[in-house]
Amino acid sequence: MKAIAAFGTKFVACIVLALVGSAAKAQDLKSPPVTVFNWTSVYIGAHAGYGSADLDWRSNYPFGNAANRPTNFDNGDAVGGAQVGYMIQRGNWVLGGELSLTTGFDRDTKRDVDLWSGSAVGTMSARVDYLVMMSTRIGYAWGNMLGYVKIGTAGASVRLSTDDNVPGDFLSTSKHFYTGWVFGAGVDYEIIPNLLLGVEYNYVTLDGKASPNIVTESGGLIGRYRSRVDLDSHSVLARLSYKMDTPALATLLPF
Repeated sequence: MKAIAAFGTKFVACIVLALVGSAAKAQDLKSPPVTVFNWTSVYIGAHAGYGSADLDWRSNYPFGNAANRPTNFDNGDAVGGAQVGYMIQRGNWVLGGELSLTTGFDRDTKRDVDLWSGSAVGTMSARVDYLVMMSTRIGYAWGNMLGYVKIGTAGASVRLSTDDNVPGDFLSTSKHFYTGWVFGAGVDYEIIPNLLLGVEYNYVTLDGKASPNIVTESGGLIGRYRSRVDLDSHSVLARLSYKMDTPALATLLPF
């Protein structure tokens, strides 16, 4: 995960420096560069790569030994999903928005946990079912190549569960949607007309609270406890998108 985060930080820095440098060069020219390739479009596509979802789960679960209860869960795995968005070009600058969904994060289960006083045989599990990102993008185009940075809101459906594995069997489960922010950067390249191949890095940070129910094996309600979740996700994704040229989009901007 640290390697992914380090790569992502360097990747974002390179994209930002490239955008700033290109803009500065463009300002130095006596006449603006001629734009031949048109990025104004609606696009739809799919992505795949590796994503980590490091989850800090803190709770006041009322039984067992809280001092030895795990809080850190790693949901890193191969992930995939889809994206849809739009782009509007002005000169060499490209503005747009995107909605994406990513899934495939693995479940992380901690075993031999003391969830009933003195009985270290329980399990705690955490899983990110899916991750949604809705972001604004700003990019700079060099013909059929586009570099961009992005910022927006993000959310994830997170499933938490416990099982003390002691006769009588107390269980708990929670499925809650947590919200936060996404920051990222990427590069798209048109390999053939209207088909874009790209690579993207995303950093997502989420947090929130939930109140799981504690039930018996037969389903009888015992009580509730509070959970707090802080989630940091890093992902590096390969993207393939189909660009549907829609010049009329350009009229949506007031400049």
